[in-house]
Amino acid sequence: MKRALVGSAVLLLLTPLLTGCLGDYFASGECDDLAGELSPVIEESLGSAPTVDSTWGDGGMTPWCVIEVTTADVYSPEDVRLTALRSDVEAGIRSWPSDVVITIRISAADSIEVLSPAD
Repeated sequence: MKRALVGSAVLLLLTPLLTGCLGDYFASGECDDLAGELSPVIEESLGSAPTVDSTWGDGGMTPWCVIEVTTADVYSPEDVRLTALRSDVEAGIRSWPSDVVITIRISAADSIEVLSPAD
């Protein structure tokens, strides 16, 4: 009886951890899909095709995706093309589920963060 209680307690403690790992796993595939959808938007906005280096994310209560890309150009933080890219990405995700946070990292210093619109 005591062993069953200990086993149940361990299972209850591990459930959130296992659920979180599954959320990360499923979000990773979704982030790959989102990166594929956003590549043409990034190319049109910046004028050069991006190479998607990596994606990762979490499909939990507040889903998010990080998409790291490499482009042929280097951008300064004040570059108006990054502002235009943000606007283009916002327009490109209007039909996505609400409240997904997307971060696009172009380099260690350059990134944009976009929240998909609420329903």
